[in-house]
Amino acid sequence: MSQAQTSQARASQAIVLPETSNPLISFVRSVVPAPLRWGIRNAVRQWTRQRLFFVKLLLGDINPLVNNWPDRGQSIHRVYTEAYLEQHHGDIHGHCLEFQEATYLAKFGTGAVTQQDILHHNTENPLATIVADLTGANDVPSNTFDCIICTYVLHLVPEVEAMVAELHRILKPGGVLLVVVPNITVNYDEFDEFWRFTGAGMRVLLRRSFGKQQVTTQSFGNAITAMRELYGLGASSCRSGLLTRQDPRYALAVCARAVKGQSLGASGLGSVG
Repeated sequence: MSQAQTSQARASQAIVLPETSNPLISFVRSVVPAPLRWGIRNAVRQWTRQRLFFVKLLLGDINPLVNNWPDRGQSIHRVYTEAYLEQHHGDIHGHCLEFQEATYLAKFGTGAVTQQDILHHNTENPLATIVADLTGANDVPSNTFDCIICTYVLHLVPEVEAMVAELHRILKPGGVLLVVVPNITVNYDEFDEFWRFTGAGMRVLLRRSFGKQQVTTQSFGNAITAMRELYGLGASSCRSGLLTRQDPRYALAVCARAVKGQSLGASGLGSVG
């Protein structure tokens, strides 16, 4: 047998061995569809990760299981964000604006969005259709947008009140601003994060531009989901019933809806409380 034939025979054996070395595994592969096997495997991995979570707690280990969002699947705060936007998907219509990318416009806007823009503060984002700093003078026209989706942005803005005033200015009369900001969350070194918001704090901030009667807030999270998020567990570690139980004292995400007054001349300024 030539050297090439010998190498090919060895390669063939290497492929066959995993199928025949364990009869139980071979049997499972032959009778269980691949998607179901993957689901079982992921469930076992998640179960193992949860057990490790409790062991680390008992041992007093302060290090999270993982430090990067993608490593744990969908984050808990993102589930809350999407739940809130789903509640208010009827507001997402007409000419809409989102920051950095149009992820939520694509998911919740459906056919009601007639025009969309993506705003970024500099030219580094190739997806941006508008480059502007909303904390200072800019060229974005007043009364432009029917809806603005602003998720996990305001806590990164040092001049946050100035930006909220600009968001109010560029909305059309009757337009809606949908905001999601963090309360309990991880602080990341790669981001300059300036603020954390309670529901009360978000109401005060938005009412200064939109008026008292035009702002509503909703908090998502509880002590268990907050603990799991901080420890590095994703949404798949939580039963659906746990995700639907909210306790504002332990909010992961604070969400708000602010409506611009119908009058073109309305400043939005009103009493705050």
